Amino acid sequence: MYLPRLIYVSWVNALVISSIVTGAFVCGVAAHAQPTRQSANELWRTERWEEASVEYRQLADAHPGEGTYWYRLAYSLQASGRLDEAIEAYGRAAEFELLRPGVLYNVACAHAQSGRIDEALDALDESARLGGFASNLLEIDADLDPLRDHPRYQQIRTFTRRPPEFNQMRRLGFWFGEWDVLTDDGTRVGSSTIEARQNEWIVHESWADTTGDTGEAIYYFDVRAQTWRVVWIDQSGSVAQLEGAIDRQGVARFEGIEQTSRGVARMVRFSLEAAEEGTVRRVIEESFDAGETWRPQLIATYVRTPGE
Repeated sequence: MYLPRLIYVSWVNALVISSIVTGAFVCGVAAHAQPTRQSANELWRTERWEEASVEYRQLADAHPGEGTYWYRLAYSLQASGRLDEAIEAYGRAAEFELLRPGVLYNVACAHAQSGRIDEALDALDESARLGGFASNLLEIDADLDPLRDHPRYQQIRTFTRRPPEFNQMRRLGFWFGEWDVLTDDGTRVGSSTIEARQNEWIVHESWADTTGDTGEAIYYFDVRAQTWRVVWIDQSGSVAQLEGAIDRQGVARFEGIEQTSRGVARMVRFSLEAAEEGTVRRVIEESFDAGETWRPQLIATYVRTPGE
């Protein structure tokens, strides 16, 4: 077992977790009937896993919105050999967006230790695509030994060895899938399919609205310019070229010019971000005065298509 695994999450997550791992501890504190963050952290620091699991269980139940408690409860249970309980607690920790990539790595380890190979590979694959761990862990972590001869494990190893700029592509992983697109009043206005193509070096968007209009977009990371670029083309011949970035909170923002086949131009900008309950929020705005004023074109929530 490698402790703590969560220091190998993406650099955004690492910033969050480092504050947890390196925070101040109260030395010599014994377990209390009413546990505190300090008492539980001291048990964690000294690797008294059974006692730590008791305290983190109470803290997690009392503060269900605190993801760190669920993660540390799960890890303590895993370190104590209570793997099924650990996986259940990891499930709660994985609900927190910043923790999910690293948590899934631990879930993979717990499933592998329990002999559930397919479940372990599923979790490990998703963690890899979210940038949840350093690639060298696939070589040194003994918890993953039961997976090493499986073809999917070799595919994951190949995936994690890609160059650093490839990590940018993983940051849109929350958007992959089949989606129904709904306005705030619940009206369905279209559908989208988002998938990786060209050996996962581009993200492809296919859009169809409820009136029959369609369009496609390609998203890619320009290594030389160190920026994201988007090219959009719809059935009428309109072409939009945008560029942008994904910030530390995982919000993608793009801005550029769209020109119709008749030569009419406008500025467009939009944002994408993971929202609650696995949805994605998208806001598209347009400007006809060179960005002096903007008006909404589409404010929508992407909800996974039933069965997806």
